[in-house]
Amino acid sequence: MTTSFRSTSQVRRCWGPGSAPHFLQGYNPSSPITNISVDMSLLRSLLYLSSVSLASAGVLGVQDTNALFARHDDQCAVTKDNQPDWYLRNLKTVRDIYDLTVYPNQVPIILGGGKAVPPGLFAPDAIGRVSPVGEFDNFEDSIEYFFALAPTPFTNPAGTAFYDAQVVNFVSSCPSVASSLVYFRTGTVDMLGNLNESLPTTTLSQVSFWHFNDKGEVDKYQSWIPNLQAWTKASSGIDYTNKQVQDAVAGGLCPVIQQRCQGKDLQFKDEQDCTKQLGAKPFGNFDEAWGDNLACRTIHVILTMVRPDIHCAHVGPTGGGKCIDIDYSVDYFDDADLFKEGEGTTFTCGPDLQPDDHVGAGPGAAKIFADLAKQVAEGKLQIPTIGGMSGAVQMPGMPGATRGQTPPKGQGQGR
Repeated sequence: MTTSFRSTSQVRRCWGPGSAPHFLQGYNPSSPITNISVDMSLLRSLLYLSSVSLASAGVLGVQDTNALFARHDDQCAVTKDNQPDWYLRNLKTVRDIYDLTVYPNQVPIILGGGKAVPPGLFAPDAIGRVSPVGEFDNFEDSIEYFFALAPTPFTNPAGTAFYDAQVVNFVSSCPSVASSLVYFRTGTVDMLGNLNESLPTTTLSQVSFWHFNDKGEVDKYQSWIPNLQAWTKASSGIDYTNKQVQDAVAGGLCPVIQQRCQGKDLQFKDEQDCTKQLGAKPFGNFDEAWGDNLACRTIHVILTMVRPDIHCAHVGPTGGGKCIDIDYSVDYFDDADLFKEGEGTTFTCGPDLQPDDHVGAGPGAAKIFADLAKQVAEGKLQIPTIGGMSGAVQMPGMPGATRGQTPPKGQGQGR
């Protein structure tokens, strides 16, 4: 029995170039395990259960079981030497994308647009969502987000830019999907990209899921930038939570808008009209930059130097479909509309993930409160006082509860 399990390590060959480590696949006539495709987690579970049974029979001890797992992990782990081709391809694509955000690598794209993006990175139909900035439903919008919004010393008063982009975590369990965490190292640089090491530096992070087409190009992405507001202050030295700073933003935006948005792209009659209209809008914040506010326009005004015919409307009085108020519960979760696939499909290796078939705790809720009530009755649990009101009043079935009982049928079932 031990020999047959050990022989499964031979299927690690299927982890070689061009194959997927998410499943173990192989044909080995000398092994009792042949012509199979075994999910890794299932295999480990079977190994564990089998070893427990054998150990109880005195055939295989616990120490041997641990050694078996150690051999399995050592032989089948994806190491630097045996990563499949598609893993290396996906990692290179992600690194190449982020390297182009480092100043001055993005300057040719800012000046030349999509045609300046190296081939093989983004598919012509690339789409995605970046929280908290918005959704991008075509190639040009996508590459402008990744590259044109990357800071440059000539687009911000502090002269800050990314001087390095480090992919610090990366996972890819199948050819079509990967996830990553990147650290954008940020500091003050000169026009040639040389870092001023005498000034403070900071870091912005981005978590991303990537979907690759058959050519290895990114065609779908979902990214999240945490703490954008805090990074903005750390990198620029400007506290945008300060009311005086917020009041001054409209006055700073309007000269730029009037200079870049002219002719058919004109948004305001003059600077005074611009300042009056934008000054009446809330500033918002950079952690929720998808809205009809000045924070959103502070981001999109950068893009007016790339495609004014598209982006001038975004900084105008209506927001042009970008800097507009959204329904959080809808717009951040409209995966089927954006990706044209159901939830649990786009960034999943293997079968589509299926949602749970119930809402909330389901039938187990009654048992939870019954067990809690028993513990209270036995003196093993004390209900804390919350906001001057006994928690027992809020919990169904608690001794002394007068409110908060199980709601009538049809109520309290909100999603």
